[in-house]
Parts: sequence; C-alpha cells; structure tokens
Amino acid sequence: MNMNYSFFLFVFLQLAIRYNNAKVTVDTKCTNGYLIQMSGHFECACDEGYVLKNENTCEKISNCASLDDINKTCANYAVCANSASKEEERAMKCVCMKDYVLNQGKCIPQRCNNIVCGNGKCVIDPNNVNLTICSCNIGIVVQTGKCQIAGETKCTLKCKENEKCEKKDVFYTCVKQEGSGQDGGGEGNGGGEGNGGDQSNNPTGNSTLHSMSILSILFLFLVFMTTV
Repeated sequence: MNMNYSFFLFVFLQLAIRYNNAKVTVDTKCTNGYLIQMSGHFECACDEGYVLKNENTCEKISNCASLDDINKTCANYAVCANSASKEEERAMKCVCMKDYVLNQGKCIPQRCNNIVCGNGKCVIDPNNVNLTICSCNIGIVVQTGKCQIAGETKCTLKCKENEKCEKKDVFYTCVKQEGSGQDGGGEGNGGGEGNGGDQSNNPTGNSTLHSMSILSILFLFLVFMTTV
C-alpha cells in the first residue's frame, strides 16, 4: 500500500469518525432519557435520577460517597474523582469530564466558556465540531450572535402516533396525548450549554447537512481510489 493511499485513508477515517460522532440528531435514541429540541440543536435530557455521561447516554447519578464511585457520573458531563493529597486518605468530589469546564454550577463545553448567549445557551455547532453557536430557548431566535428577539422555531421532533410535540419550559419534547398514558418525555432542564452565530431555526436541516458531509467525504475517497 503506497504512502499516499495510507495517508488519505487515515484522513478519511478520522473525518468520518468526527462527523459521525459530532452531535445528537432528530433520529438519536437517548438511553435513559428523551430527545428535546431548542432553536439550533437537539439534545438528550435524562430521566429523573440520571445524568448525562455523553451526548446520548444517561447513567444513574452517583453521590461520590466512596472510592468505588470513582469515574461514576455525578452530574451532566461530570464524574467522581479522588482529589486526596498525600496527607488525606480520601477526598471525593464531582469534577467535569475532559473538554468540559465548570460554569455557574454546570459542566459546559470548554469552547463555550465565557460565551454569553442571552435567552439560550452555547453549544457545539451541529455542522462543525470545531465551532460553537447560540441555541435559543423556544420562542426566541438569534440576532447578531445572541438569543435576544422573539421568533418562531418549528418543532421537527419525530413524535410517535400517540404523542404530540409540546413546549415544556424552554424546549420542545414529545409527550403522550391525553388518555394514552404517562408523558413520553418527562421534565428536563434543557441542559447542555457553543458561540454566537446566526443559524437556521430548524435543526432538521443540520441532520441533512451532517449526512451530506459524510457522503461528500466518501465520494472524495472513491474518486481518489479510482485514480491510484
């Protein structure tokens, strides 16, 4: 295998992995949680008693009581860690995961630190993991990079036949219709915290762009293969 081919294959695989794991989409299945939508992105919110381990998986919350709890999730994007010094036998605490920082009591993406969005929050750009955007509370849209004017965002969640999309707090989620059982979503905090930048108020478009990005990478790879 020549060096050019090996290098191109490596780059292709890295890009494919990056785009494939970049974000939560309208088709994401949330483990121990449910999907919610804000103006510029989708995210998973956890069922009661659970917190986010990663973008689409919620785990039971740990109180960091013993050394057995090390690396267990204790808050969204946070784990239990032993911070004991040489003089101490144990000093368990809840710390943010890698690439996250503590901001006003929550672990947010490091790139979002010190970014103020107004009536919304900073999230990693669904179309480019190297950028951030402001995703607004439902009923608010971006103007000049911040969530600050009233505006409409269409619900694009794929609710089941016995569910309907409703606004709960600051986000959309799917809930069971009356007479069909308990709520499909449950209460969440809308939780994840990117930079200001105008974006479409329809996150479904982000899913399409995401798929097109992967197809574009695959197409370039196939073109390269036919020329070597």
